[in-house]
Amino acid sequence: MMDFHRPYAVAATALAGLVVDAFLLIAGRRGMAARVQAVVSAGLLAAVAWSAQLLGMAYAEGVGWPAELVGGVVVLSALLSALAAGFLAAPADDAPLAREPGPRTDR
Repeated sequence: MMDFHRPYAVAATALAGLVVDAFLLIAGRRGMAARVQAVVSAGLLAAVAWSAQLLGMAYAEGVGWPAELVGGVVVLSALLSALAAGFLAAPADDAPLAREPGPRTDR
């Protein structure tokens, strides 16, 4: 494991975690569905973490990448994270599920 030689990496990760925690707190109080919370928080985590990481790298080390590259990394990773969370999240409560066989009532 890396020893975190770059303090901006720690700050970027902490900031992303705090933003997602704040979102989950607000979403939970408003009664947002768990699946929606999972999808939004996955995309939000990737977007905030990459934005803060790349901003810290540009400020601390003077890396100057084009805006298209930075924007593409942030948007693509956020979309892919949200898409993966959408596929892996638990189904909604009102979704039809396979029922266990019970006693027949048609006799």
